[in-house]
Amino acid sequence: FIYPTVESYAQAVEAARPSLNVGTLIGHTALRNNHMDDLFRPATVDEIAAMRADLRLALSQGALGLSSGLAYATAFQATTEEVMALAEELAGEKGVYTTHLRSEFEPILDALD
Repeated sequence: FIYPTVESYAQAVEAARPSLNVGTLIGHTALRNNHMDDLFRPATVDEIAAMRADLRLALSQGALGLSSGLAYATAFQATTEEVMALAEELAGEKGVYTTHLRSEFEPILDALD
């Protein structure tokens, strides 16, 4: 990624002085990509801890929350525990969580779990 931290991105936005408001959500797949050698498996405890640390840093630098796309191949193997661990970081900062569900069809209730 061009901007390794939310702080460096915010500085670039400020320097560009766009005539719009900017809010940043941290991508779940970006966190996985930064800490996993294979996105097509569940994350380890250590990888989740590293993702949490990155998310915590991003929130402290002004990110608004976390976004996930659990239906996409690069995040489909993320466990409920992984997503919940990341979401726990949002609570203290009153961050938002947005997601694309794993399914929007028959198994929708399972996707909400």
